[in-house]
Amino acid sequence: MADILIKYSTLISLSFYTSLKLLNIRSPKKIYVQFLIFLFLALPVVYVLRLYLTALSIIAMVAFSVIFLIKIIRVPFNLAVTTSVIAFGIVYVAYVFASLIFSLYLYLHVKLLQFQLPPTWLSYLLISVIELLIIVLLLKSKRLKNGMPILIEYGTKDIGVNISLILLFTASFLGFNKVVELVYIIPIIFILISGLIILFWWRSRITKKYLEKVKAQEIAALQEVSDAKNQENEQLRQQITALSKIIHKDNKLIPALDYAVRQYLLTVETETDPAVRLSKAKSLLAQVEAASQERRGILTDYETGSKKLPETSVPSVDSLLLYMFQKAKAQGVAFDVSVTGSVKYLIEKVASEQDVNTLLADLIENAVIAMKGCSAKNIMVHIGIADGHYSIDVFDSGIPFTPDTLQNIGKKRSTTHADEGGSGIGLMTTFEILTKYEASFVIEDLADNAQFTKKVSVCFDQLHQFRLRTGQTDHHEPIASRVTA
Repeated sequence: MADILIKYSTLISLSFYTSLKLLNIRSPKKIYVQFLIFLFLALPVVYVLRLYLTALSIIAMVAFSVIFLIKIIRVPFNLAVTTSVIAFGIVYVAYVFASLIFSLYLYLHVKLLQFQLPPTWLSYLLISVIELLIIVLLLKSKRLKNGMPILIEYGTKDIGVNISLILLFTASFLGFNKVVELVYIIPIIFILISGLIILFWWRSRITKKYLEKVKAQEIAALQEVSDAKNQENEQLRQQITALSKIIHKDNKLIPALDYAVRQYLLTVETETDPAVRLSKAKSLLAQVEAASQERRGILTDYETGSKKLPETSVPSVDSLLLYMFQKAKAQGVAFDVSVTGSVKYLIEKVASEQDVNTLLADLIENAVIAMKGCSAKNIMVHIGIADGHYSIDVFDSGIPFTPDTLQNIGKKRSTTHADEGGSGIGLMTTFEILTKYEASFVIEDLADNAQFTKKVSVCFDQLHQFRLRTGQTDHHEPIASRVTA
């Protein structure tokens, strides 16, 4: 009795364990308590069937497993049947392998070394231990550590399930007695072959699943490329439409100017009054300037409308720069961005994301405000590495800092646009961040530059200096002395 209970309790327990692993279910401890209760209820039934209806014992164990998966684990019926059949097939193959290993052990110790045969219950216990080791090692393998997710996909229609059913049917008529008869060799060999077939079936399914996954990834990648091309084509279409409008406008402006010039040349030859000729010349010049200004405005709208800022790989920085671009555009300011260093590394290793955004916002805001009243309105933001250190540079073509502002930077609030709501708090905040990172604040006069008048930089150089560079001055001063003054 003990040997039968050991054998079948092991088969049922390992089949339950294998089912959970195949379904990749991580059950709480209470599930195992419920299973122990279920095991004590199932074992007497299996034991009686084993004594009187041997062929039905394994079928009964599969049926008990299906019921447990449905009622306790809440697995759908078809999936519960499929999983239970495959789990019992795997466990029975492991049982046969364990029996063969133990038989070899007995042969070496009993036949060759003349040891006594161990009690039957002990033999079954040792076989159960070997079987447990085989199952644990198998389910921890690379192929099975994440279960068999394809069970849900393929269900009861797969060859692996059919092989497992045949294997269990064969095992139903196989018993291991103390005397091994020759007739048992055929079903044993069949079970081993079935186990190998299940193994190859599972490998083929993994390969098929992998190829399907690769194919899906390729399709997704192609779809992504297609979407990008469609988006690019749409942008080109919009640009062509915008250029068509410019050409259409030119087709009207240029003939009109041509006609105005011809009329002027025809009339100026017959006109003797200098005052009238001057008046007509001024009128013609006004027409040319108006047409030129209108065309310049159309081109500017086209250029800014189709411009795409370089990405920094930091969403918040990209959003801030785009917002500043739109704000500058609304005021007729040409806004450009240059990124020559890793902004992501700057934020991860040098300064926090919030502080970098604050510096950018304050410096760009000051540059945009400095454009008011200027004929040339250009701003360029550069984030990169200079002299081995990260720096944030803002070039602009606005009015220079006044001597009073330069004198008070870092010491107290000072602004060149108080009449427009400026408070000077932006520069004070900038200097607080500079102190936090021992960074330097640099103002450089670009008098010889045709596009920009000045450059304002924050350099993360650990020098903590205020530097002023003009044609006549190269002034260095510790920021600490200004902040505490």
